[in-house]
Amino acid sequence: MLLKNEKVFAIIEEPEAHLYPCLQKDVIEFISYFMNKTESTVFITTHSPYILTSINTLYCAGKTVREFPQRLDAVSRIVGEYVAISPETLSAFKIEPEGNVIDLCDNEMNEINTELIDEVSDQVSQKYMDLYWLQERERDVPNGKKEE
Repeated sequence: MLLKNEKVFAIIEEPEAHLYPCLQKDVIEFISYFMNKTESTVFITTHSPYILTSINTLYCAGKTVREFPQRLDAVSRIVGEYVAISPETLSAFKIEPEGNVIDLCDNEMNEINTELIDEVSDQVSQKYMDLYWLQERERDVPNGKKEE
């Protein structure tokens, strides 16, 4: 497809499978490069905040080029050539367990709301902080006396 410069519609399920986060970023950059070079359409399913954040960065690059075309070379130096995602070509959605579909594209901020796919980080962080403060309270109790 890429070597023949053929336009395709590709479906890629869970490109993050078995990859470290830095390689997930590289895969997204390759997919974006492929899309731009062949004018193809790609549909991706993911559970990875790294994938979504990587896409968001390339989406930001595309917005920058659209708004400031004279900065194409600078954007290419930052993210790479032919990887910026044109804003009008991107859609991102989350399907909740109940079947509700949430649009992840924040039109006001012009970015993907990546927090909506990474709520588990907040939950894990909250549990960690609860344990941390529990330990701190125990350390502050003189001579092991129980708090009242």
